[in-house]
Amino acid sequence: MSAADGKQLLGQVDFNIAGVLQNTLANIQGARVSFEQFGAARAEISSVEKLQSDAEHAFAEFKDLVAVQFGDSAAEILTVKKAQATADSALASLTTTVQATTKSVDALTGRVTKAEASVVSISEAQTKLDSAQATFEQQATAKFTAQDQQFKEQQAAINQKFTAYADATSANAIYTLKAGVKYNGNYYDAGISVAVLANGNAVSTRVAINANELVMLSGNGTANMYSPFAIVNGQVFLNDAFIQDGTITNAKIGNYIASNNYVPGQSGWLINKDGNAQFNSITIRGDVYANDGVFKGVIYARDGEFTGKITATSGSFKGTVEADSFVGDVANGQSFPDTGYSTSATVAFTYTDSGTANREKTITLMASYRLNPGGVCTAAIKIGSRVKTFQIQSPYSSPSAANFYTTLMFSVKTSSRSVDCSFYSENGAVQILSPTVLVMRGSGSFVQTT
Repeated sequence: MSAADGKQLLGQVDFNIAGVLQNTLANIQGARVSFEQFGAARAEISSVEKLQSDAEHAFAEFKDLVAVQFGDSAAEILTVKKAQATADSALASLTTTVQATTKSVDALTGRVTKAEASVVSISEAQTKLDSAQATFEQQATAKFTAQDQQFKEQQAAINQKFTAYADATSANAIYTLKAGVKYNGNYYDAGISVAVLANGNAVSTRVAINANELVMLSGNGTANMYSPFAIVNGQVFLNDAFIQDGTITNAKIGNYIASNNYVPGQSGWLINKDGNAQFNSITIRGDVYANDGVFKGVIYARDGEFTGKITATSGSFKGTVEADSFVGDVANGQSFPDTGYSTSATVAFTYTDSGTANREKTITLMASYRLNPGGVCTAAIKIGSRVKTFQIQSPYSSPSAANFYTTLMFSVKTSSRSVDCSFYSENGAVQILSPTVLVMRGSGSFVQTT
């Protein structure tokens, strides 16, 4: 705030604006005094005029007093009218002071109490060659003093002031309304200022309020009154608000924030103060970190990292999925074409893990072997550097007998990412049928019972 309206709003109330009681104008030369007195009781109506004029100025003042007094109690109304003028200035003022005071002394305890009240009104108009100013001020003041109390003096006042000022380059209009108290030695106040300040090319219009609590009331009748808006100790409280467009740097939500169409489980969105939230759908352009989660629909992801638990009824991953372990076994298999019946029947291939880490896996090779009647063969299955050989002999010797079929299988655990595998025969003719490889990795456990 500027110095002009800020000083009026933030300055302390003058509790002594009324001054001391006049009681009488009889001590002023030329005063006209009418009074009656009976013992401690006195009543007076008096007035006094003062006139001056010379080569430099003209001055006129008129005071009139209505005063009564009874012992230590007194009341009066004092009016002072003043006007003066010079070649380059003029001033007119009217001051009305209404005061009352009561004082008592307890004869037994010596306790002294004094109550004072006043209402002051000051009107002033002033002009100069380069400016004009008008002020109007009113104040009601109450004061109570007790000499034997810990806090001897309590004071309260309400003040309002109108100020209008104009010159060749500026124009100011300021209104202030203030309430102030001195309570137990401490000063407290509240006030409002309405100001229009024009200076050069800048014009400010401002309404300022000084208070620990600012409350707006609405409603119809006492029973229906409520506060839609309040400011308490620097915090703003809104009972209900509609903001068409807003920008918030920081915000704290005491309970929850939700859309106006929020219906749990159906529509809208909600963010609760405990961190729980509900949305119908969401697009996240950055990273997502979660300890666990439940997905009831389909998940689409190019890549991702989950440090916690994922529970989903279904999902689709367009990229690569790699994990240290899986709950539920993972297997990959491949079958190859049959060979011809030959002494050099061979099926060879290389398995390469799609993962980048060397994780342990079980590789199983299996195939059916056909021998003609009376046939004998040494068959071999090779997985990496491990080889398993089998001696196969047909139990049928008659050339017209049926062919002999048998199935051979060999499994190896390995951590190699790339593994060479093959089926072949070392001697004797044989046909390899449905050569198949199965690569398995899982997190389950097995216990052999027999």
